[in-house]
Amino acid sequence: MIALLLMSLLGMGADVITVDDDGPADYTTIADALAASHPGDVITVAQGDYGPFIIDRAVSIVGTALDPLPRVTGYVLVKASRATLAGLEFGVLVVTGASDRVVIDDCTMGKWVPITPLSEALVVSACAEIIVSRCRIQGSQDWQQLGGAYSTGDAVRVEDSHVVFVDCELTGGDGASDVGSSPYTQGYDGGAPLVVLDSTVEIAGSRLKAGHGGYGAWGLSDMSGEGGHGLIAEHSTVVVRGSATDYVKASFSLGQASPGFSALLTDGSSMVLSGVQFDDFVNSLDNSKFVHPANEPWLEIFGEDTPGAVRTIQLHGSGAGDELGILYLGFVDDLVQLPVLEAPLWLDPVHAQLILYVAVDPVFSLSLPLPASLDGLAGLTLDVQAVMVGQFSNLVPGTIIVTDPAPIVVRF
Repeated sequence: MIALLLMSLLGMGADVITVDDDGPADYTTIADALAASHPGDVITVAQGDYGPFIIDRAVSIVGTALDPLPRVTGYVLVKASRATLAGLEFGVLVVTGASDRVVIDDCTMGKWVPITPLSEALVVSACAEIIVSRCRIQGSQDWQQLGGAYSTGDAVRVEDSHVVFVDCELTGGDGASDVGSSPYTQGYDGGAPLVVLDSTVEIAGSRLKAGHGGYGAWGLSDMSGEGGHGLIAEHSTVVVRGSATDYVKASFSLGQASPGFSALLTDGSSMVLSGVQFDDFVNSLDNSKFVHPANEPWLEIFGEDTPGAVRTIQLHGSGAGDELGILYLGFVDDLVQLPVLEAPLWLDPVHAQLILYVAVDPVFSLSLPLPASLDGLAGLTLDVQAVMVGQFSNLVPGTIIVTDPAPIVVRF
């Protein structure tokens, strides 16, 4: 079955535009390649340094599968209805108004922060379907990188959107210490790894950690910064699933100010958290709801992206043993909402290339070898998701648990 799946890849290649800042390639900048592209094209980017760009059409931009990742040193805006970004390093990435799907895989954000009015490394607003997988996102440290301002950076802000994070590391920035004239110096609050506003967010197999508060004059509580919250949600739904190696962590103050909350929930937010490390220090306000059940199923994909390497799909069960999962794999990314399921399927089962009924006890693994040559395949995305038969949701009572979706984006 896996061989047939790989064969189905071979006929799906798109027009490819190459970019290399050193040449030889079709273009030396990503911006020029985008200007020449058409919807459906794939832009492959070699290692190097590149300037900012705006994506205003449905394209895929993929970096090489080799380290180091191609580095984009400026502010990048995605305002197309759909797009795929994989294997790139960004300073600040903003995705807005995507009515279809945007996939961001194996990217780094926040390491190189340009001067911008934004304090976050990733901002998602008014988007229908965003999958962020295997990404490392860092809020600015002490905010020194942004021209001398001292406000602390959160790692990610999500507004009015549906976003899934899979196997990601989100880290809030540390608050600056001893800002201002001595002896009355000021410390600033630590940043949050994730701020969710009027949105639905699913988090699977990920690690979220807040930044610490900065030290102020004599360490006094009213002069020092507070520790960052592990997660902030306002009028939102957040589902967190994972293992004991995953976590949502608040942070402390270097002075005598208060530590952060593991989660700050306001304005009727709902949060379900299972399986991960979590200090049960939650502040739920304004009719917000926090549920902390035992392990719930989730899905991840790991392995190398190079030609001939193996990607492994791993479906984690609740640990009860002999659980039945229906695993869907396909290239047609059509969101389907069924009333018996707690959450949407991110691929249409009718068009799935492969459907497997699998026993999960406590983990089911499926290896997917990549072809020795990826010529003509770069930018293709295989979506994977599972339905857990007979396991019922703590989020939407009476419905069946659906795992997070996870993508495999073919690189080169």
